[in-house]
Amino acid sequence: FIRKLFGIEAEIGLKNLKRNKRRYQATVFSLVISIVLFLVVSFFTANLQKSTELSQSTLNYDIRVTSHDGSDEDWINMVASLDDVTEYSVVKELDVTAWIDEELIADELRESIQQDSSVLQDGKYPYYIRLHALNEENLQAYAKEVGADDEQFMNTQNLAGIVIDTIPCRDIDAGKFVEVKTIDAKVGERLDLFFTDPETEEERHVSQVEIAAFSNQFPLGVEPAGLGGLNIIVSEKVLEHMTVDDLDMYMSTALYLKSDAPMETQQEIEALSENVHVFNVYQIRQQEEQMTMLMSVFTYGFIVLITAISIANIFNTISTSIHLRKREFAMLKSIGMTPKGFNKMLNYESIFYGIKALLYGLPISFVVMVLIHLSMMNSFIYGFLFPWKSTGYVIAALFVIVSIAMLYSSAKVKKENIIDVLKQENI
Repeated sequence: FIRKLFGIEAEIGLKNLKRNKRRYQATVFSLVISIVLFLVVSFFTANLQKSTELSQSTLNYDIRVTSHDGSDEDWINMVASLDDVTEYSVVKELDVTAWIDEELIADELRESIQQDSSVLQDGKYPYYIRLHALNEENLQAYAKEVGADDEQFMNTQNLAGIVIDTIPCRDIDAGKFVEVKTIDAKVGERLDLFFTDPETEEERHVSQVEIAAFSNQFPLGVEPAGLGGLNIIVSEKVLEHMTVDDLDMYMSTALYLKSDAPMETQQEIEALSENVHVFNVYQIRQQEEQMTMLMSVFTYGFIVLITAISIANIFNTISTSIHLRKREFAMLKSIGMTPKGFNKMLNYESIFYGIKALLYGLPISFVVMVLIHLSMMNSFIYGFLFPWKSTGYVIAALFVIVSIAMLYSSAKVKKENIIDVLKQENI
């Protein structure tokens, strides 16, 4: 089959590989190790970068400041007036639930309900609701941004809020972020809000809130609630009206900042008060990027070392094999093999080395990459991204390395005199 397909030169090359099986297997093993190491580390590094991107993608602020005993307006103004602070927002939050009719829920949720409808109660789905209260200044700016009248959000007789109904979501099939609708409601509809006591797990009605407007924009400090949840932006007056009983103890308050120099801003905040907790997103992002870079340098350095050893082994094995076959080459030339046919034979041997290494290396790499992907799914959800570019580099480098080794070793043999080589008993 090989002779009919490629010619007699390819058959001779293949028979030589079968005759010298140990040297052939040693070379293939070295190539496989290099392939697996490079592809797996490339995939692992790409996954680290992807997980960092996903963990930070919904954070639209640099610093979050929370106080153990609450922060008065003077202290907030003092922090907001720091030199490097470019934008700030005070957000009060309360977590409640709402039972949404099945026909109004997100399409993605409806698909999951068709498989398991036990979560429904009387045809309604329990939505996780996070109420975000902005101060008057920030609410006015946000309402203007989304095209709503801010005055209606100050009315405590008719509680109203802005629902963020479009959120970024990872589409596993498409392999990218897409915008999805979280609820199929209309302006003017009302949502009944319920609070579940964390100790007794008793659910009680809190209030009704009217949907005054929809938006796909997130105020500073507000993160997407995700599918099965809703972010509702209200005024501080509305939230205070809802928490007149004992719900204020379950409400959280945080100051969100954007800064040109987050590290210096953190130091200045901590100098103003010791009784605060500062979560520096910029610092976390920097640390994760540095960790990813450090691991990349270490792992790629390790790959370079192993690959260098493998290449040296490949050169040594192929050179030794070519040297031991000097009489064989002389005999083939003596019976009529031309220089073109000789080069063709060595080229086919290089191709056989590369194909055999790829037949083992690529499947092994794929299995390891799938295992890494499954382990990452414990924390992040995204599609499997096969490193096509790295695979292309590996395939090209593989044949280049083997071909160079063959050419380097055969260059010495070509200069040998046929008769002198045939006369030698031992080479």
